[in-house]
Amino acid sequence: MHMKKIVVATLLTVGLVVSTLGVSGTSAASPAPVSGVTSVGASNAASAGWANWGIGKGQTFNDPRNSKKWKIIDKIKRTIKHTPGGQKIWVMTWNLQSKGIVKQLIRAHNRGVSVRLIMSRQLAKEQNGNGSFWTLTRGLKKGNAKRGWARKSFTRTCSNSCRGWGGSMHSKFMMVSKAGKRSKIVSQGSANFTHAAATRQWNDWYTVYEKGRVWRAYKQVFKQSLKDKRFGAVQAWQDQHNAWFAPFGNQGDKVMQLLNKVQCGGAVRSGVDGRTALRIASSVFQNKRGLRIARKIKQLHNQGCNIRVVFTMMTNKIRNALSGVPTRHLVYDWDSDGSFDRYLHMKVMTISGNWNGDRDHRLVFNGSANWSKIGAISDEQGMVVHLKWPEKQYAKHINYLFNTAPLIARGTPDDYKSRGTNPYAGLELELAGQG
Repeated sequence: MHMKKIVVATLLTVGLVVSTLGVSGTSAASPAPVSGVTSVGASNAASAGWANWGIGKGQTFNDPRNSKKWKIIDKIKRTIKHTPGGQKIWVMTWNLQSKGIVKQLIRAHNRGVSVRLIMSRQLAKEQNGNGSFWTLTRGLKKGNAKRGWARKSFTRTCSNSCRGWGGSMHSKFMMVSKAGKRSKIVSQGSANFTHAAATRQWNDWYTVYEKGRVWRAYKQVFKQSLKDKRFGAVQAWQDQHNAWFAPFGNQGDKVMQLLNKVQCGGAVRSGVDGRTALRIASSVFQNKRGLRIARKIKQLHNQGCNIRVVFTMMTNKIRNALSGVPTRHLVYDWDSDGSFDRYLHMKVMTISGNWNGDRDHRLVFNGSANWSKIGAISDEQGMVVHLKWPEKQYAKHINYLFNTAPLIARGTPDDYKSRGTNPYAGLELELAGQG
């Protein structure tokens, strides 16, 4: 495993002027010169009435147990479908395994959209020649020879994290310069661009548009990621939205920073019965970082905060640290084959109540990062949204997950080490290795 040199991480301020970066790094497949560029005028998007379409902002959730499973994937595909020729679609996703998304991305490219996608090199290598990543790579070659750099389409991969040392390429976001009547669209969350993200996982997806500072921060991170070398930490603030990116560098642990500002008593017009309320749906609590967060949650519980936690995986030590805190283990063995195959994949926390001296504060923390050591050093993204409506919707959804999760507590991975079968085997490979 190639390890990059450690340098001092530099926090980039919101007002940072983004310089034009050249593209180096390793290409998953070099575009072959192909003659002919498809006409932008005969755009499929235009014929579909893209100009009047408006993407919904805010939160989107799916549920793999019912017909809502496709809500996030369908939103991604509709956004791509309504992107006209001459625009840009830039994607970072840990994994790409969706024929429907690949089909829409190739169609967008053919009508003149610049489509660029970065994913994990390890997972790209594991796909055969007909896999989604390689199908997209071949599809984006058409017409590139006659396109200028700004309009070219391509795929790339990164060894470990793109912008850090070690870790993995674990981001999950899409940038669209214009789709329908909205511009500078950024959508991000816990969902990979995969079939499993709909049919096996509970995920979230949060969308903003026309927020220039947020857009520029994502653009900076994407351009840096193409170079596959270490860069400093990035943040951006705009309109109660704090866009954050990992590797965290010298920024510290965002989850702990939020928790450390919680006061359990004195909530006014928020929280539950005057107590600050926390709703947590985090798939993975692991190693020292996960234990540190769990102990803080338990401390706040002891101080009177109203807390609900939904999770997929944690060690016995971490589960013991949360003893007494209301928790639900959201995993199912849907096909009864001895392995868990439906599971929580979100990485979300809501706070309603007394926070940072404000007795009526509401916020949502979301993104792609698991609550583990590797989640702090990998390529990750997310937002802290300081607004009432998103917090209420996220809290409502986590309450729904908590109330509908299996009542029977499953054992932890530690409990199965001495047994003949381990229902976590597939989840450990994905989530512990970054899912």
